[in-house]
Amino acid sequence: MLLGVKYGKWEEDDMSRALDSVRNGDMGVNEAARTYDVPRATLQRRLKGANCFAVEHKKIIGSTGDLPEEVEQELVSHAIKLEEFLFGITPRELRILAFEIAERNQIPHRFSKPRKVLTLKGKKAVGSNASGEGGSTTTSVCYASAAGQYFPPLLIYKRTRPAEGLEDGAPPGTIFAYIPESGFINKDIFVRWLKHFIEVVHPVLLLLDGHCTHTRNIDAVEITRENGVIMLSLPGHTIHRLQPPDVSFFKPLSNYSNEMEKFLRQKRS
Repeated sequence: MLLGVKYGKWEEDDMSRALDSVRNGDMGVNEAARTYDVPRATLQRRLKGANCFAVEHKKIIGSTGDLPEEVEQELVSHAIKLEEFLFGITPRELRILAFEIAERNQIPHRFSKPRKVLTLKGKKAVGSNASGEGGSTTTSVCYASAAGQYFPPLLIYKRTRPAEGLEDGAPPGTIFAYIPESGFINKDIFVRWLKHFIEVVHPVLLLLDGHCTHTRNIDAVEITRENGVIMLSLPGHTIHRLQPPDVSFFKPLSNYSNEMEKFLRQKRS
């Protein structure tokens, strides 16, 4: 009893002879596969023309990529560069970047549309989340220089449009964003903030955590490259100790807020 040919172990010349034998009526599919030592299923697909790329006797192992080779190489270089700056990405995050590149350049592809990535709850390198009335969340994206200079923030509200008086009393130069789905930052809002940041600060080095809205964001990466900005990630699980806004501003503010809540509860009782 002859064992079937292992995947990818056949030769193109043997496949060509098998195809000719079947088409000329010299042999059937099963006999040609045994005689020329090629997989019967592969031979049958080639006869039917069922493959898009591996046609006739041409041998292609694995599926072909959707992105042009030069684009793939650029994506590989980008992933390596991210890892050098401690922004190592996962395979899923790499697929998200590939999807964005294909969509932007109108390249036909088989990538499924990724779900919208939002920031996690809690403190972040460029902002802090605070609970608002009715259980909604408002994000304040704040930043400061190493010398302690504070710059106008970005405020993100879970709303479709601004309400009267909502922007009153904010620091001069504050920018506002309204997202009906949530009050969290997303990639588009981060890009908007980044342009504002570069316009105001003209920075060289930007310290961030490794959240995907910062680093797995192809628009943000291109903007920083064009403007000579280096995005550097703080080591994982060290933000509560190393992130300057958390240590010097948000943690004391959080402690103050907690004490105020305790005070108000005591007064109500």
